[in-house]
This record gives sequence, C-alpha cells and structure tokens, in this order.
Amino acid sequence: MWMRWIAVCSSAALISLNIFAESEAGADAAESRPEPEFPALEPGQSGTIALGSGVELALVWIEALKFWVGKYEVTNGQYRRFNTSHVSKPWARHVLDGDDQPAVYVSWNQARQYCAWLTRRIKGKWPEGWLFRLPSAKEWETCARCGDAREFPWGNEWPPPNDWNYRGEEGLWAPVRLFTHDKVIRGHTDKFVVSAPVASSGSNILGVFGMGGNVWEWCRDEFSEEYGTRVIMGGCWDNYQRHLLKTDWRSECAPNGTNQVIGFRVVLAPPDSAAP
Repeated sequence: MWMRWIAVCSSAALISLNIFAESEAGADAAESRPEPEFPALEPGQSGTIALGSGVELALVWIEALKFWVGKYEVTNGQYRRFNTSHVSKPWARHVLDGDDQPAVYVSWNQARQYCAWLTRRIKGKWPEGWLFRLPSAKEWETCARCGDAREFPWGNEWPPPNDWNYRGEEGLWAPVRLFTHDKVIRGHTDKFVVSAPVASSGSNILGVFGMGGNVWEWCRDEFSEEYGTRVIMGGCWDNYQRHLLKTDWRSECAPNGTNQVIGFRVVLAPPDSAAP
C-alpha cells in the first residue's frame, strides 16, 4: 500500500550533548558507571549525542513530527558501540564495513534492540518516557517528503542528482564490474558502487541524509499480517527502477532477515508519539 503524508518543514539550531560516558571497556561498563547530569536538547534544536570513543549520533528536530530523527543512517561505528562483534560483510569484493558506512546485516529485531540500548543510556538525562525507536512508515515519509508532494526525496526531476546513491553508471566501469548497461540509471553517476559514507548519501531540505538510496531502512510497521514481514523504505545503492525510488514506496522483509542493502535510522520520540 502506498500512502501520502504532508508535513511542514522547519529549520533548527545546532548544539551538542555529551550524555554518553566514554568507556574503552565497552557499552556495558558505561551503563553501570555514575555519570553527571546533562541538559536535554530543547524542542526545535538539532544536535549530537556522544556514544563514547569519539562516536557521535547526530539528531535533527522535525517540527512536523515534534521529535528528533537521526540525521544519518546508523553507521557501523555507531552500531559497534552496542555490538562490538558486528561486521557488515563485503559484497562482490566491495567493502561495506567502514565505520562511516551504514550498518547492514542488521535485522529488524536487532535494530529494535539497538534502540532499546540507546534508550537505557539516556535514562535520567531526558524527560521521562522519551525513547529511541524505529520510525513508522508515515513518519519516515514525512521526513522524505519535506512538506510537499514531491515524488522523490530530492524533488521531482529525473534522473536523481549525483550525490544520491543509487545504481548509476559508475557500476559499469568499476574494477569489479557489477551491472549491465540496461540495468542502471542512465545519466546518473555517483561516486560509490556500493554503500556510501552516510554523510555522502544526499541531503534533503530538512538536513536529513540518505532518505533515498544508500540502504533500505527498517520501519516499525508490519507490512503483511499474514507473513509478519516489516516495512522497509527508501531504496538502496543497488536500485535503478524508478518506482522503487519514490517517497511512498514500501517494500518488506522478515523481521529476522538481514542482507547487504537493509539498514536503519532511529528517532528520539515522546511516549505518546503514535505509530504502532
């Protein structure tokens, strides 16, 4: 099912928080260690949360939703603060495991566990009940549409701008040739044959990166009640079909499924923020 969702965009100030203690021993040790109090971000402000060991999580305030959305897809570096043994396995000899590339081979269930870990980390430092979670499909589309009826996350023009990461002509000339001429976006050439560093994956007018391409993103909604699959949105670096790139296109995957093209982003939302 495709859904239309109209929202109002807003600009935001930027501040930085360091609410996560650094710990070389890992995340578990940090959870039990007393930490000083830090002020929460005020609504309307965007900023960063330190996860430790120099790793940060950037958040963008979305006025239409009244909460924060991850500025980028969750990276391997961020996810390894939670699961130190995580590896995003290479694909066709191309690296997917860079610290600044999106974490893949992460199931819907594992993405939720990561959100729960983040929520435990802010306990006592944020208003009661606020939590990290996956966005709903409607919330995801709000961020992708930016308050208008745009067909694609970048706008309505075709082909996509070259800073959005899809299956473009770059795959025809890579050292390991991946694609054929009839299975790429003609006139589109980005710098990356596979996933891009999250800050190089195309930004919309809200300042949110990677809302189209790079990797599919888990949403919290159920796609099929019969099969129990979960919604994924946004398309990925391996997509070239126009319909898959649209802001309202929804696909599906089993909640315990993983592969090289599905990742996720988080939202930081109040307890009464809808969505099943």
